[in-house]
Amino acid sequence: MFEEEKKFVESQLAKIKEQRAVFLVVEKGKKIVGAAQINLKEKIHAHVGHLGISLSKEVRDQGIGSKLLESILKQSVQELPSMKLIDLEVFIINDRAKHLYEKYGFKELGRLPKSIFYKDEYVDEIYMYREV
Repeated sequence: MFEEEKKFVESQLAKIKEQRAVFLVVEKGKKIVGAAQINLKEKIHAHVGHLGISLSKEVRDQGIGSKLLESILKQSVQELPSMKLIDLEVFIINDRAKHLYEKYGFKELGRLPKSIFYKDEYVDEIYMYREV
């Protein structure tokens, strides 16, 4: 597991150096409680950034997710000048996240039925995007 994490971090650092990614973390004390990243895709999709964001349950509903999303969007515009679009996926049952993304200008593009196996059931995945 440590080797996989090490490879991931090294990969992210290389992408950041090449202006192909931004990565932010949220710390509470000495513990990481949130993270967000935008990675540019490859080749003909190199102008599209893919957003991933995660927040620990212990810090939800405190405005931290909004601040993290706002910060990663702002930083990505500064650090990824070739980016024209940002896309993401969200579980259909995650109303809180979907609402947050809509608040920041993301629009639903479509859904992939039953693409996620979560808590012993299949749920749809929503695809969203936003122009930069």
